[in-house]
Amino acid sequence: MVRNSVAVIGAGPVGCLAAIGFARRGYEVSLYEARSECSFREESATKQRSINLALSVRGITALRVVGGDKDDHSKQACLVDEVLSEVVPMSARMIHTNTDVGVRLDRQEYSSQGESIYSFERAKLNWLLLNSAANYSNIEMYFQHTLMQVQPTSNESEVHLAFQVPGHADWASVFEQHMSQRESAQKFFQTNFPDAFQIMDQEELLQTLISRTPSSLGSVRCTPMHAGSLAVFLGDSAHAMVPFYGQGLNCGLEDVRVFFEEWDKATSEHHSMVQAKQIALPAYTAQRSQDVAAIQVLAQENYKEMRSKVVSRTHKLRKWVDTKLAQTLPANRWHSLYEMVTFSNMGYAKALETERRQQRILRNLGSAMGLGLLWTLSWGVYRISTEFAK
Repeated sequence: MVRNSVAVIGAGPVGCLAAIGFARRGYEVSLYEARSECSFREESATKQRSINLALSVRGITALRVVGGDKDDHSKQACLVDEVLSEVVPMSARMIHTNTDVGVRLDRQEYSSQGESIYSFERAKLNWLLLNSAANYSNIEMYFQHTLMQVQPTSNESEVHLAFQVPGHADWASVFEQHMSQRESAQKFFQTNFPDAFQIMDQEELLQTLISRTPSSLGSVRCTPMHAGSLAVFLGDSAHAMVPFYGQGLNCGLEDVRVFFEEWDKATSEHHSMVQAKQIALPAYTAQRSQDVAAIQVLAQENYKEMRSKVVSRTHKLRKWVDTKLAQTLPANRWHSLYEMVTFSNMGYAKALETERRQQRILRNLGSAMGLGLLWTLSWGVYRISTEFAK
């Protein structure tokens, strides 16, 4: 590889954005992807993974700033505008609770300031970013290339990559369906989600449930998030996470933004590319590791919240308190954890630390109020007993 060339492994949203960032800085980029090009087309891709992506402030910020020239943001601005033109705003979650008299609906706003997150079809976003990357003449794409081996060389600025290229790919699969599967799926939805089931295309829903293989959920944590001065790990390669906070994509895109902040700083201060990499890659790991660990913890914890806590009185009271304090106190003095994570670019670790501090404040306030009430009751009992003793 020549001195100013870069290899990006993986053409998902994070890989495409990283490739665009390098291309806009003048590097020759080789973008490798294990899947075939046709699998990225919208109709094919949506059959693989159906859950929409949730795009929030972090992801939008990364799309807007990564690779932007100092004097010309037009191309990247068009990309952001194109993405936002396809999204569906979501300002609240709706909790459906079965009761003896039917389904009770409980709308829970995401933001005390009326902000929204944005739903985007997974395949559309990937296809849009892939097409955007293809518009750069200095990005070369290689599909059906699976990375098998990385071999460093004696030259600190070079690395040899070995790929496996299949002769053909057979994506077809056949599923034998049984009526018992349809009946059990139908009964499950009628029992647990009766109101939603009535407004869905029931035949399409049942066919989807019995024809798709469920995906497993898991987490990956990579420390450090770089390999010497030769490679950096972004997105799922460094921190795959469970999807319960809707931050997997946003965190990955933010990785790219943070990396290029460190890269631009290093390349502007050091003429040698070897020196720049030795500075930028460890700096990226140092800045990102705690944030990645924090969002993975939050993603796990949010599963418990969505599973049961969203209907609890304690959870609703805390949301009410957060909203009132955010609306009453001066700007930026109080925010809910969800708002700090979703509607800001605050580091995940700082957001978690701030939430723990706010929890301590509320606990101390509750204890003080409880002690005050106990003292008042004790004084009242004392006065009453004194009066009766006369």
